[in-house]
Amino acid sequence: MFSFGIIIAAALMPVVVASLSGSVPRGPPHRNNPGKRKWRPSITVYESSQSGKEKMRYFPLLLCAIFVLANSVYSAPGNKSPTSENVSDSTLKEISEKRDSEIKEAENSTKSLLPHHQEDPKLLTEKNASAADPKKDTISPSNNETSSAQKEPASSAKRQLTVEELKSYIEYYSEELRRRSNLKALIAWQFATNITEENSKAKVEGSLEMSTWKRNEWLHNISQFDLSVLESPHYQNLKRLFDQVKVLGTDALDGEKISKRTQLINEMSSTYSSAKICPFQNPDCDLEKDQTWSLEPDISNVFLEAPKKENYDLLTYVWRKWSDATGKNYRNKFVEYISLTNEAAKANKNPDIQNGASLWLQAYESKNIRQNLAKMYEELKPFYYELHAFVRYKLRKVYGEDKFDSDGPIPAHILGNMWAQSWEAIFPAVSEFKTKNMDVTDEMKKQGYDARKMFELADKFFKDLGLESVNEGAKDFYNLSMIEKPEGRKVVCHASAWDFSASNQLPGDFRIKMCTDVTMNDFITVHHELGHIQYYMQYVDQNPLFREGANPGFHEAIGDTLALSVSTPGHLQAIGLLDKDFKLDDDADLSYLLRVALDKVSFLPFGYLIDLYRWKLFEGEIEFKDLNDEWWLLR
Repeated sequence: MFSFGIIIAAALMPVVVASLSGSVPRGPPHRNNPGKRKWRPSITVYESSQSGKEKMRYFPLLLCAIFVLANSVYSAPGNKSPTSENVSDSTLKEISEKRDSEIKEAENSTKSLLPHHQEDPKLLTEKNASAADPKKDTISPSNNETSSAQKEPASSAKRQLTVEELKSYIEYYSEELRRRSNLKALIAWQFATNITEENSKAKVEGSLEMSTWKRNEWLHNISQFDLSVLESPHYQNLKRLFDQVKVLGTDALDGEKISKRTQLINEMSSTYSSAKICPFQNPDCDLEKDQTWSLEPDISNVFLEAPKKENYDLLTYVWRKWSDATGKNYRNKFVEYISLTNEAAKANKNPDIQNGASLWLQAYESKNIRQNLAKMYEELKPFYYELHAFVRYKLRKVYGEDKFDSDGPIPAHILGNMWAQSWEAIFPAVSEFKTKNMDVTDEMKKQGYDARKMFELADKFFKDLGLESVNEGAKDFYNLSMIEKPEGRKVVCHASAWDFSASNQLPGDFRIKMCTDVTMNDFITVHHELGHIQYYMQYVDQNPLFREGANPGFHEAIGDTLALSVSTPGHLQAIGLLDKDFKLDDDADLSYLLRVALDKVSFLPFGYLIDLYRWKLFEGEIEFKDLNDEWWLLR
């Protein structure tokens, strides 16, 4: 699938190159992934004699890398508060009852589906028949048994099944997976949009139930089937379906450890989403009683402000305080999560999966994925070093030459983002081009934009391309989604698009979870997230086992590709956010390309480094006592 991603990116290059010349509008979607950021020293310094045009000469070659080097940290599922106003107790109760009804309906639907393969004696040997009893479908976390994946069936002989019998089984498995995925997604959504201890517990139990079912199916059926009959080219599609379920992944852990791993993820997510710090003006506040700052929107807005010398201490304060309020509090949990993921990898008893790194990378179906990424990063380096040196030169003029060296790293907290993964916010301080600022945030506010209008305009963008509107393709999209940060409850604000696997045809249940602000960055993010929804709607009629991205990074590439047009001058003029008299000259083109480079080119090393760091952790190359030091050495 990795090479397929390259082919797709290559096919898109004529559009990208055309867009750079002004023929096709394009623009960068925005990411907001967690992580810390500090760049390694550049080996060059900015040479003012080198023209802006010369510095952008590498750019067309890098867009191909953007599609393929999409980060794998990311995207998962997303409910919406009906409004951004205060949510009353009665409204919360109504929302809770509605969600409970959804979950109960999905649960009843799942229980009503009898696994037909268990009724067919041809598909079960006598030795495995009792183990496949539907009554034994769930394992209680309190059983404290060893991993089911580690328990070998009594007989090592593979079951000989016909192609029709294998097809019958995979049809059962796929539909049951879809139904169970729907239930699991509803439970996970409830936690993400209302972080409570009760919802966290429900999410753990939901994950355990799904894992137990998958583990039992793998142990008593999938791992026992002789699939050699599918080697014929005539059965490639059926073989591919079985390939999707041959590796259990983290479900290979026993019930207790599955519960623990899910609980750790919930706790880290909760800490990250609900962390609060004292405002800069009141650093000794009472976090329980006084006004506080949270990541969204308070802290994020601090970083989005145009760079000013007097803000250096403010940025330092916010960066340190929020890092202390999050990372320090889940360091030990993260260490335990790494250990459990490695244990899950070994429980698969697959010679190609030795640890968490190889477990994650197996989805790319390329043994050379790491070498390919390293090669692409090396090809990117010259341009990135030029960009890094240029930005460093400009920021030293803003903040003072005494703040950091002329040939060293740039402090992480002054690059316009908590994790310095995107530098777009510092554009006003580094641009040399005499053209109007194309940040249309003020114009959006002037025209009365709100979250709903931003989503409706983005939906029209996709509909005008001949794609599905969420009004037809996603039932009750605006009532079920969470597109504004609600009052009165804790939520995971990180923007994400969700496929609830509710049906095999449109309309389906697709939602977005996002704490939308009226900014140009969020306007682009809205298009990006709706790009995910478009992908979901396009493959809704596929077998549930095929209903995901071609690889873990491919969905991000799709989201980015579909949102490329959003921030170009031509598009912003067309939707009335940029003056009609805006002059589309060379300065405007180069200004736009610099903005894209600050967002996308800066992100590529960050995305690669995140995975490089985690691979090293999974493979034991980094001792847990050195977590922080090794991170900054890589930076």
